[in-house]
Amino acid sequence: MKVCVVDATASATQVRFDGLAARYVRWELGRSGAELVDDPLRADVMCMTAVSPQEWKAVPAALRKAGMASSPEGRRARGQPPVVLGGQAAMSPAIFDRFVDVCCVGEGREFVRTLIRDGFDAATALPNAWVPGEVREVVPDENFPWDAPPVMA
Repeated sequence: MKVCVVDATASATQVRFDGLAARYVRWELGRSGAELVDDPLRADVMCMTAVSPQEWKAVPAALRKAGMASSPEGRRARGQPPVVLGGQAAMSPAIFDRFVDVCCVGEGREFVRTLIRDGFDAATALPNAWVPGEVREVVPDENFPWDAPPVMA
């Protein structure tokens, strides 16, 4: 599976330093066997991270920058890869319903492993997956990946 990881809140005007969530997702995807690509339009799935729900506008802006928005509001055109949002911002998932296909609420290790091993539909069925339009309880995953090199320092 080809996956593109984008940190929506990384500065576009300064030297780019992706946040911890994006670095962790890349690491977890790599060890799960995903093929990481830079172009989201060549990916099977786009994994986006954002640091805060207060910076929600960074998500539609990142979609526009990636060529995945069909309107100034950030709505996506048909036929583009699904977008998974993670990071601290995903703890308030409803505000992203217009922009993403699913939010991974809480830690993402099981979500990432399921995504790569069993596919997108299986990952969106996990208890910590917020899917716009679904009416079910979403339970944040709290199993922090203390053993992951991006977070050990």
